[in-house]
Amino acid sequence: MSKNITKKSWAQVSSKAKVRWAKITEDELKEIDGNYNKLIDKVQNTYGYEQERAQREVDLFLKENR
Repeated sequence: MSKNITKKSWAQVSSKAKVRWAKITEDELKEIDGNYNKLIDKVQNTYGYEQERAQREVDLFLKENR
């Protein structure tokens, strides 16, 4: 099952992602372009989280904002 976010959903969700993860830039969010794994990687690398924590954070965020 793909967890990628549809283009329409990403347009709505990316602005909320910018609020949630303020260290991630607009350009980085555009580069992520709804790709679930890229979002996890970016959260992990930007905030220094372990991969499991980054995935939990992203999963919770998507559950709340889809």
